[in-house]
Amino acid sequence: MDRHERHQQILRHARDVFARQGFHASNIDDIVESAGIARGTFYLYFDDKRSVFEALVDRFMGRLRATITRVDPSHPTLPVEQQIKGNVQRVIALIFEDRATTKLLLNDAMGIDPAFDAKLARFYDDLATLLEESLRDGQFLGIVASGDTRLFAYFAMGALREIVFQVLIRGVEVPPASGGDETAGLVDSIFEFLRGGFLRLPHFVPHLNTRRNDDDTRVTETVGPDSVTGTALLTRANTSSSTAAARRSTHPESTANLAKG
Repeated sequence: MDRHERHQQILRHARDVFARQGFHASNIDDIVESAGIARGTFYLYFDDKRSVFEALVDRFMGRLRATITRVDPSHPTLPVEQQIKGNVQRVIALIFEDRATTKLLLNDAMGIDPAFDAKLARFYDDLATLLEESLRDGQFLGIVASGDTRLFAYFAMGALREIVFQVLIRGVEVPPASGGDETAGLVDSIFEFLRGGFLRLPHFVPHLNTRRNDDDTRVTETVGPDSVTGTALLTRANTSSSTAAARRSTHPESTANLAKG
């Protein structure tokens, strides 16, 4: 077993020990016994049980950050609604895939020591900032209601934390979606909660559309949502093409008729 595999083995067994006994009630002997390694081997990789716990949290936080992507309204195949729901799906999938670490974060992470509390606070601040920036983008696109996006981010994070706590810690059952796995019903419920809250879907997504009129005049239209009223805004830039100019020069009667009109 190489160093990476050994490192991951210790993390895996430490996570299970912490989840089963709680961080404060666990010790290094519990970890090495579960992993089937010598105490000296443990110290080749970690200084103490706190450093193991911190490594577990760092790994989970990194994976959580990677699941959340910015919404791209110009995406060629994925509509905005599907991108938002995809973020929810990936977050819930990670939480259920690594239930043990999720439970540790909910039950044991806060209060280990002031330095670790500050580390967790920075992580949640970073996550809130990421959501805030995404929500601000959504307001510009008209798919998020007007309001304080920082508070919206806190609402979403708080709601998700409570839902996960009730489902994973207290065992509250969520009705499954038709034909879906155990998380599909939860994802649908969360998405509908967001849709009924600050999301404003469906709406027009801003895009550029170029077409030609009957007289070969090229028209470029920028279509997008009004974030206040939700109505479509339309601006046009009419550009005379060389073909249209040539037509007017060879058919002056057309210009004269237009002038009479």
